[in-house]
Amino acid sequence: MRHNSSKNLNVPPSSLLNATLDQERIALTRNLDGIDANIYKGSKIVISDIVDPYHNQEEFENRYVLRRLFYNKCAYCEKYEFKPDVEHFRPKKGVTNPNGNKHGYYWLCYNWSNLLPACSNCNSGQGKWNKFPVLGLRIVNPPISNGSLLKEHCNLNCSFLLEELPKLLNPEIDHPENFIRLKWNGYFEGIDGGTGVKNDPNNGRGWTSIICYDLNRGNLIFGRKKAIDNLTKLFEKAFALFRENSNVESLVFLLLKGYETLHNMRSPTCEFSFVLEYIFNHFENYVNECFNDLKLVEKKLLKQEFLKYQNSI
Repeated sequence: MRHNSSKNLNVPPSSLLNATLDQERIALTRNLDGIDANIYKGSKIVISDIVDPYHNQEEFENRYVLRRLFYNKCAYCEKYEFKPDVEHFRPKKGVTNPNGNKHGYYWLCYNWSNLLPACSNCNSGQGKWNKFPVLGLRIVNPPISNGSLLKEHCNLNCSFLLEELPKLLNPEIDHPENFIRLKWNGYFEGIDGGTGVKNDPNNGRGWTSIICYDLNRGNLIFGRKKAIDNLTKLFEKAFALFRENSNVESLVFLLLKGYETLHNMRSPTCEFSFVLEYIFNHFENYVNECFNDLKLVEKKLLKQEFLKYQNSI
């Protein structure tokens, strides 16, 4: 999961812009059956982007816009996903363990800030689904005044909603790196409290998000570990060649290529970019823990040359 601030909340897709009255009607009547997937998914459009896998095919507008905003990745696990679910961050029709909010946040069903692209695994019963744990007082009714929905209280970054103190990280609001740490075996762990044991009340937002989004499922651990190993092999190959020819200039050149690969792969456009961003920001620890076959002098050189590269960009 990476922070993503690219969505313009003031410019929603046309189907959501035209659904303002429908959203208010649902808020006033609590008509959950009136929530229309064709509205929050969007009307069908033909994809004109020639590099898109679905070029010239029909797609739901909102789903297409969301996946483009998130670089064709799941907002939670960062795996590539070209047919994501249009996920409601605050569940629209019901909340698991509701504490009074059995109806969910129905008045946010068409709110642009409440929609994210999620893969089917992250949005499954094993994943988030209808879970939405909070630390504060849960909101059970829409913000209505004089018979009108207060739209300024419906964006997820407003104080009215943030006062619930959500325990789940939202990549459009939060910076996950402040709550989640990468372990060098590919696992995630929370760093703001708790044990990681399911239902531990002391779990902070990191562990709660890891558990609710199921971010330590097997294919994600494998993918993150593979990203670590692929980078490690680049540097190991550089030192293996150096041991054969003792060419320092060649070694430095190959190390530079490895640093450039790391820098490019930490781009949010890349799958599992959190991993490469984490390595970039914790490079010394990465070298100490992931290069058991390097000599101390080689590890020192690897770290020294990285600092030069880091200062040059």
